[in-house]
Amino acid sequence: MRTGSKKFFERSVPETILIAFSVVIAIILVLFIASFFIDKPLASYLQKTMNKKLKGYSVSLPAAHFQIIGFSLTLRNLKIMQNAHPDPPVIFIHSLTASVQWRELLSGNLVADLEFDKPQMHINLAQLKAEARRKTKIKNEGWQQAFESIYPLDINSIRFRNGDIVYIDANRKLPLHIKHLNFVANNIRNIHYANEPYPSPIRGKAVIFGTGRGYINGKADFLRRPFMGIETRFNLKDVPLDRLKSITARKNVKLSGGIISTDGVIEYAPNAEKVHVYNLAIKKVKIDYLHMPQTARIETEREEKIKRAAKQVGAKSKILIKLDKMRLTDSELGYVNMTKNPAYRVFVSNVDLTIDNFSNHFSQGVSNMTLKGLFMGNGITTATARFRPEVDGPDFQMKLAIKNTLLPSMNKILLAYGKFNVVRGFFSLYMDVHVKNRMVNGYVKPFFTDMKVYDRRTDKNKNLFKKLYYMLVGGVAHILENPRSSVATKTTISGPTTKPQISTWRTIIMLFKNAFFHMILPGFDRSIKAVPARP
Repeated sequence: MRTGSKKFFERSVPETILIAFSVVIAIILVLFIASFFIDKPLASYLQKTMNKKLKGYSVSLPAAHFQIIGFSLTLRNLKIMQNAHPDPPVIFIHSLTASVQWRELLSGNLVADLEFDKPQMHINLAQLKAEARRKTKIKNEGWQQAFESIYPLDINSIRFRNGDIVYIDANRKLPLHIKHLNFVANNIRNIHYANEPYPSPIRGKAVIFGTGRGYINGKADFLRRPFMGIETRFNLKDVPLDRLKSITARKNVKLSGGIISTDGVIEYAPNAEKVHVYNLAIKKVKIDYLHMPQTARIETEREEKIKRAAKQVGAKSKILIKLDKMRLTDSELGYVNMTKNPAYRVFVSNVDLTIDNFSNHFSQGVSNMTLKGLFMGNGITTATARFRPEVDGPDFQMKLAIKNTLLPSMNKILLAYGKFNVVRGFFSLYMDVHVKNRMVNGYVKPFFTDMKVYDRRTDKNKNLFKKLYYMLVGGVAHILENPRSSVATKTTISGPTTKPQISTWRTIIMLFKNAFFHMILPGFDRSIKAVPARP
C-alpha cells in the first residue's frame, strides 16, 4: 500500500497531468454516452411538465437530447395542439435548443439562449373561433410558464430562424402566409442598459403574402409590469392586399388587387400607446362595400361598434394615432346596393387620394385631404377637406364637385328608384359643408343637363304604357328646366351637430332620392325648388 502510494507521488508532473486529463475525458465520455440513454425519459418528463402548465392546449414531444458538452438541451419535432381542434397542430417546431449564454458569464450572469429552428404556426378559422370563445386570456394559458420549464436558467436571448406563419380562413386556396421569418431579441433580463426605458434590442424580417417584405427594428422591455413594453420601427414593402379578401368579405367588403407599402413607429407600453405612420401608400386596389338584404341588420350593429371604437381612440384617448401622409392611387372605390331591384353600384374610379397630417389629437394640428377621380368612370370628381381632431364635437370643412357624369352610366340607379332610364344627359353635383362649434352648415346642389328619357328608336318595342310613362318623366324634367337647360335643386344642411337636420354621409346616400327622384318622378315630393344657375 505504501509502496503503491509512494510510486504514484513519485510520478513526474507531466504523467500526473496526463492521468488526470484522461480521467476527466473518461468521465465526460461516460456522461456523454449516458446522456443518450436518458433522452427518452427526458422527453417524456418535459412533455408532462409542459402539459401541466398549458390550459386548452397539449404538447407532443417525441425526442429530446441533453448535451453535456455545452450544457445544452434540444427538443425535436415539438407539436402544440389546440384541444378543441388538434389537427393540424397550432405550432410545430423542428428544433428548439436551450443553452448557456456563455458570453454573459464574463459579466457574472448565468442566463440562457433559446433558439427556434424552422418554427411553424398554423391557424385556421375553426381554431381561431374556438380561441375567441374561450374565457381564459392568452396570458393565463401558461405559454410562458411552459417554455420556462424547459430549461432551468432564465432566458436572456430568443432567436427564430426561417419560421412560417400560416392562417387559413374560409377559402383554403388563399392562405395568409408569412414565411422566412427571422427574429432575434437580446438582453431580455435587462442585464445591460438597465436605465434605458427599452433595454432589449429586437429586430426581425419576413416575406409577407408571397411578394411583400416586412421589417422591424426596435427595442423592448420584457420585464415591465403589468405587461411588456415595446418601441419599434416598422417597414412594409409591396404587400399584396387581395390575400385579405376572404376576411374582408365577412365585413361586406369586396376587395380585389391592391399593394400597400408603409413605414413608421409603434410604441406600446403601460405608460405609452402610440402609432405614428410616416408614409402609407396603397395602389391599384378595388374596394366595394356591399349592402345586402340578408346582412342589413348586422351592418347596422357593425356601424354601432365602429362608432364605439372610434370614441375609444378619439381625442380624449391616451393613445396617439398620427399619419404624416397617405396616398391612394390608381384605385376604385364603390358602394353596391343589393336591396334594390335592380341592384346598382355607385363608384369612383381612377382615385388619387392624399391625406396629410391626420391625427386623433388636437395638439397635432389640422389635417388636409384632396381627392381626384371619375364618378361612375367618367364624371370628373374633385374634393378637398380640412379636418381638426375632435375636442368637443366634430370640426371640419369639406367641398365636393362632380362634373358632367354621363347619365346613361347611372341607368341602373334610375331604374332602381324611378323605373326608367335615359339615353343621354349629364349629372353634376356640388357640395360644401362646414362643421364647427357643434353647428353644421352647407348645401348640396345636383344638376341634370340635356336629359332625354324617351327615344322613339330605342323604345319602339316597349309597350304603350311604358312609352307614356317615359314621356311623362321626360316632360316633367323639361318643364323644370332652367334657362341653361338643366334641372337643378338645392338641399340646405344646417343645425346643431348633436341633432342635425341631415348628416353629411346621409346627404350623400340620399342625394338621388331627395334631390332628384322625388322631384321629377310623378307622385313624389316636389317641394325642393330648382335654382337658376350653377355656383
